[in-house]
Amino acid sequence: MRWFRRVVSVFENLSKTENSTQKNFLEKENRAEETQNLRRQTTDVSNKSKPLTTNELLKQLDSNETASIKKILRTQKKVFKLSKKFLK
Repeated sequence: MRWFRRVVSVFENLSKTENSTQKNFLEKENRAEETQNLRRQTTDVSNKSKPLTTNELLKQLDSNETASIKKILRTQKKVFKLSKKFLK
């Protein structure tokens, strides 16, 4: 009868350790999912907070508006270059 008790205790211990390892595995999996979700949220926020470039802004506007804005940008570049020359 002693050997039977030992065998039963061994199986009980195995089932306990198996349950604990399953719980640990599930906890690690949940933590990994949470960190992935947090990373996604932070990248979403960082993507939203980045200012749009000039080309991206121009794509959102009409063709007439983009043409006039491009002219303004060209003149601004020319003025900036000329001011650099005169300041030297």
